[in-house]
Amino acid sequence: LSPVCLGSRQYQRRVHGERKHSDILTRILMVFAKLNPGIKYVQGMNEILSPIYYVFSTDNTDKQWAEADSFYCFMNLMSHLNDRFVSDSDTSQIGIIACINELDDILKDEDLELWKCLQEQNLDSRYYAFRYLSLLLSMEFELPDVLRLWDSF
Repeated sequence: LSPVCLGSRQYQRRVHGERKHSDILTRILMVFAKLNPGIKYVQGMNEILSPIYYVFSTDNTDKQWAEADSFYCFMNLMSHLNDRFVSDSDTSQIGIIACINELDDILKDEDLELWKCLQEQNLDSRYYAFRYLSLLLSMEFELPDVLRLWDSF
């Protein structure tokens, strides 16, 4: 880094060749948005990308390919999740509401007591399941737990 003076403040300027992690994440999300104009960027996509990038950027054997590998995996994952990020699909059979309803049905089948408790409290599953299903629990747990959960899918 080389210092740059702007007025009374001194800023750090990146010298070519040095890459910041946030720049890489931004670049991946920008390219995704350009390649997917129907979706573009939706708040929370960075929460899905971050664990993917973390895994590749901490891999000591192939760290140089972290950006490309992260982009490839993010694109593949998003190909399965795209409909959860398109508001026009929300109420379709493939949208986020359908996913929430399916989760609600599974909960009812697998843990009727919990499902009844939630119903008695008038707790709409959209309030807790939306982030779970759209962001794959990436905001609900610490990174090591998210990595373990994702590794189990």
